[in-house]
Amino acid sequence: MRSELLGRLGRLLAPAVRLGDLLLPRVCLVCGRGLAPARPDALLCRDCRRALPAAVVRPCRWCGQSRPPGHDPSRRCPRCEDRPPHVREVRAPFPYQGPVGELIRRLKFKPEPALGRLLGGLVAGALREAPFGASPALVLPVPLHPRRRRARGFNQAALIARAIAPAIGARLDCRLLQRTRNTPSQIGRGVAARRENVRGAFRCRRAVAVRGRAVVLADDVLTTGATVAEAARVLRRCGAVWVGVAVVARAGPDAAVPI
Repeated sequence: MRSELLGRLGRLLAPAVRLGDLLLPRVCLVCGRGLAPARPDALLCRDCRRALPAAVVRPCRWCGQSRPPGHDPSRRCPRCEDRPPHVREVRAPFPYQGPVGELIRRLKFKPEPALGRLLGGLVAGALREAPFGASPALVLPVPLHPRRRRARGFNQAALIARAIAPAIGARLDCRLLQRTRNTPSQIGRGVAARRENVRGAFRCRRAVAVRGRAVVLADDVLTTGATVAEAARVLRRCGAVWVGVAVVARAGPDAAVPI
């Protein structure tokens, strides 16, 4: 599955890559070594491609983690049977470790369009392999507060969302969902503290735009799910009939709580 996702992404980007080769030597996005001219569609060198963690197999529709062998795919897995229904489905194809984790951390602090396309393409490929049960009409990146957005200069979730939207036939809207409070970092907080930290942090600019529609929230990493759960709660109150989450990776051993 991993090689198929990377192959499809490479074919999609091949024309732009060939043009770039005429201007600058191409290097691996992970280790910086030169890429062989014989692989014009490659974004990673052979060693870094092999080092990518394996994608999640048999993902549970609701939490995105692997289902136990033999588990009924139409039912929630044992980890998420009693979770609130704000988020209906999750796709998080990779663990937050190794080269994938390194690429995500880089993208948080530097707006590399090729890196955003690579990571978003991995999610898009996973969605082709394991599509959502609904037919989403909108893809909304999890927003940054305007103050943080200005300081950083970009929103990494938006770069990832741009690759996801066309893959699932949905419209990208980077302005509809807004962050109204500049919340402190979630790092180091427990589950309850994370929930409280983001409560009331989002608003939907136009409820009519989501009313009666299926919506996907896009981001880079899912840890406890507190942030996307709060955003989903707002969208459901505005009339969204279904909210899914698409991220590159899940972090931590307790990543399935409590969306």
